[in-house]
Amino acid sequence: MVRGLAPGTAPSELVALRLEVPPEEGAELERRAIHRRLVRIRNELRFLEVHLSDHPMAVLLPQASRLFCVTAAEADRLSGRRVRFAGTVAAMRRVPAGADVVRFLTLEDESGLLEARVLPSLHARAGNQITTPGPFLLEERLWNDLGAVHLDVERLGPFHERRLP
Repeated sequence: MVRGLAPGTAPSELVALRLEVPPEEGAELERRAIHRRLVRIRNELRFLEVHLSDHPMAVLLPQASRLFCVTAAEADRLSGRRVRFAGTVAAMRRVPAGADVVRFLTLEDESGLLEARVLPSLHARAGNQITTPGPFLLEERLWNDLGAVHLDVERLGPFHERRLP
């Protein structure tokens, strides 16, 4: 609803107009705007094989921050801590380990790359979820091994299935 507009309002007074949007409608408008941006990124990846307009995690950064996710850029100073990370899969490798399989992921957010190890027990439970680039929400322990930070993934799931705070 527009308030403050009366017949005969001078153009110089139009600057003071306010558009009042109820909070629930504002949240819906925000969700739609995020969805539009993510669809554009998906289409760019599908047809151009590169996202030109934005990184998907830059679009989802406010939601990841509300979940206390760290970024790839912050990871090197959090070694040894259990953290949450939201990102997309840039590369994936499967390495046989006896009768089991260890999966290594290169994860990406808008600030950089992180290497992650998905142990056989988690791979058996969640391995079939990693069929798309994501984005994913992971809980893991960060380790610094000879100056390279990597993650030991403890939990993994699609970002859109996250529990909201």
